[in-house]
Amino acid sequence: MEAVSRGAREGGGQTIGVTVDVIKRGGNAWLDEEVRTESIFRRIEHMVTIAHGFVTLPGGAGTLAEMSLTMNLLHLGALEAKPFVLLGPDWRALMELFFDRLHGSQAERELLTYAASAAEVAAILRERLP
Repeated sequence: MEAVSRGAREGGGQTIGVTVDVIKRGGNAWLDEEVRTESIFRRIEHMVTIAHGFVTLPGGAGTLAEMSLTMNLLHLGALEAKPFVLLGPDWRALMELFFDRLHGSQAERELLTYAASAAEVAAILRERLP
């Protein structure tokens, strides 16, 4: 997340790191603000409510949980429609497997946009964000 924060700051953006007590390390030097939360649930809640859009980077089980919950909240209408971009070929492969083998709907499929590079993510967000 440090590289993302650095890129955002160097590009003139505001950076907010939402950290959680269970993970002992805090934010990074590129944050304008750190919001410390007491649980992973509160962290995710805070992130999805302050975000203008969502970008999922390669990650582990925590990233998968955050991505899945965000997709579900968007699908249910619990969040206003916002851009949702998954970065990298592994996300496309995973989500295609999900939609082909499990119970993903066409409406859920349409929530997601895939990008192959950070430059492509930036272009998508520039196009879709006010």
